[in-house]
Amino acid sequence: VLVAGAAAYVTLRPNLGAKATAPAASAQPTFPASWDPRVQPLVDFVQKDRGLSFDHPVSVNFVTPAGYSAAVSSGSLGAAAQASAHSEEGLYRALGLVSGSFDLNASSNQLQDDGTLAFYSDQAKDITVRGTDLTVGVRVTLAHELTHVLQDQHFDLTRINQMPDSGQQFAYQALFEGDAVRVENDYVASLAPADQQAYDAEQNAQGSSASTGLAGVPTALVTMFGAPYVLGPELVKVLMARGGNSAVDEALRNPPLDELQVFDPYVYFAKTLPQKVAEPALGKVEKRFDGGDFGAMSWYIVLTQRIDPHLALPASDAWGGDAYVAYTK
Repeated sequence: VLVAGAAAYVTLRPNLGAKATAPAASAQPTFPASWDPRVQPLVDFVQKDRGLSFDHPVSVNFVTPAGYSAAVSSGSLGAAAQASAHSEEGLYRALGLVSGSFDLNASSNQLQDDGTLAFYSDQAKDITVRGTDLTVGVRVTLAHELTHVLQDQHFDLTRINQMPDSGQQFAYQALFEGDAVRVENDYVASLAPADQQAYDAEQNAQGSSASTGLAGVPTALVTMFGAPYVLGPELVKVLMARGGNSAVDEALRNPPLDELQVFDPYVYFAKTLPQKVAEPALGKVEKRFDGGDFGAMSWYIVLTQRIDPHLALPASDAWGGDAYVAYTK
């Protein structure tokens, strides 16, 4: 799995759309007076394809592979963060998603590094790109990231941090990533045949490199990481068929509320809400460290570790609300 904008947001816990590491933002982001001339043709394409105009330019930072790795890495963890990561590792083990030697922080860093090519920071309000050459693959990636800039300027991507539960966070992420993938694909379709061939060759090479780099990351984590980029575009296809860019705009203003509404867009259109379920009660010697809604996608991933995916899918589609609690004893 190689996804162009995955460093913007990733899913690393069964039900949480977690904020990825990005360069520290200044108190007040600064913006260039004009776009990088190399990027301007992409800016023009994205505006036209998406039916929105940029409020202002943003910086596009081309960095070396080593610089990119440093930008997306969380580095070493302090004692409190290590303890929290250790608890989350226990949750993954309890769910049967990992076994053997497993380091959640190292796997997270590996996914964000080897699994991505660029990211837009909604805090620093800029784009960071791996590499200093504007290859056709980088141009395609920038079409994706520039779509995130438009989304942030018009609909505010930082809302994800204030959403009340992880199911809603995942749904919003899937929506804005699906929108960016759609624009990215439109840009690829606009390329001349020679550029499309060059892009395919570049993608194959990058995909092979990513597969090698991610070989040690548990399959379940790779699946959760890529899920918004697989499910989101299907939701956006339905939205585009119903009302084009205007329907996508309205969805970004009022996004789906849980994972099932992304799994099945017609549940979203029907405004069907899940049942509220109370978290299981804990005993006196049990200490909670995580909890909330588990969600349809998380159930699907857990079930597919044990049964055929073709059986797991309808079971997950039948989801109607839940709650879980993770604890130490």
